[in-house]
Amino acid sequence: MSFKNDEYLNFIRKNPCLVCHLSGRPTGLAAEAHHESVSTINRHHKRGNDYATVPLCKIHHDQRHAIGFDTFWKIVGDYLGEREKSPFFIAASLVSMYLLEFLDKITSDLAPDEHERLLAEISSKLDDVFNTGDDITEAQLRKMLDILTQYAHEQYTMRFRGEVN
Repeated sequence: MSFKNDEYLNFIRKNPCLVCHLSGRPTGLAAEAHHESVSTINRHHKRGNDYATVPLCKIHHDQRHAIGFDTFWKIVGDYLGEREKSPFFIAASLVSMYLLEFLDKITSDLAPDEHERLLAEISSKLDDVFNTGDDITEAQLRKMLDILTQYAHEQYTMRFRGEVN
């Protein structure tokens, strides 16, 4: 997977600021794509890849850089459950949403019944992953990303090669 994707960054920017949304106190500012990376945790200042982004308005984006990784995500964690404190968990959830939209868009040329069949097949596989009724675990999220990535790659490849009428 390429680590740079302008279309994905536009998708991130269309979402509300994560902090504004969770706190219920919107600033009214548009979201920017804030890049996090594992190197940030290790105190190196290296921009993360585009798939490790979260939407933050200018105020919260500046706040994140001003107060640092640990303090900022602890504050965000106050609005979320324990697992979701990780910006990478949130970023992976956003990637999943993007892949679902991407799949829906690139398969829209299928006959309606075939399009519905494909989405039902994907939904069934995802239901198998999340049938526990518990909070989503990191392993479940990774499995979901694997499933969605596989379907997106297959569908995109078929269209690129002209295998779909």
